[in-house]
Amino acid sequence: MSRTQIDPDEGKISVMQLAEKLGKDRSTIRRLLKGVPFTFGPQNRRMYDEDLAMSVIEKGGREVSEILQARLRKVEAEAKLREIQLKEKQHNLIPANLMLKYARDVVTCLRAVIETFPEEFRRRADLGIWKAGIEVHKACGIDAAAEEKELWKAEKSLMDDLKNGRVPFFDFERYRPTNHARVWSIELNRYLTKAEIVAKYGPNTEISPIDDILAEVAQENPDDELSVASS
Repeated sequence: MSRTQIDPDEGKISVMQLAEKLGKDRSTIRRLLKGVPFTFGPQNRRMYDEDLAMSVIEKGGREVSEILQARLRKVEAEAKLREIQLKEKQHNLIPANLMLKYARDVVTCLRAVIETFPEEFRRRADLGIWKAGIEVHKACGIDAAAEEKELWKAEKSLMDDLKNGRVPFFDFERYRPTNHARVWSIELNRYLTKAEIVAKYGPNTEISPIDDILAEVAQENPDDELSVASS
């Protein structure tokens, strides 16, 4: 099975070909193309990018550097676009419109649940979603300066309302499950003790009331520490 051969000189043109195409002598073509990049082709001929060479000649050889810079910017832009398209095909990038649609769908589902929250927690959740949305907009190249200003006002409003008692107090502790903040260890096949939790996660880790009680019992009966931890 034959393979398609890629012509390295495709899109290239020699001085002789330019002279024939434009009806100019070769010395004039060489003079106009002074400073334009080239490669060596068959019979050691200078081969120029045809589009670039034609642009320079049309301008009479003037402003060569500007033409080269414009050409370079175009090549860089095309290369960047090809890189983005390749990453999209490899699923390394998510198109902005799909990302925004996904974010909106998630927010819609969350809000249905958040509306049942007490006021303080509902407003905190709304602010968190708002902040995440701003980060998504910024990642997609959308100017979010105005949104950030509005978010700051909303956060300040909540803090003021909490400080002045305009938001009803909600005793969240009443609704926590009795095993809240307990840590199960798959390796040990039991809950970690208070001491083990602190050692693993640090002194500021939230400890469940159950583990506090078990820690007190373990201090009173050190021989029964393992059996208490496994209960």
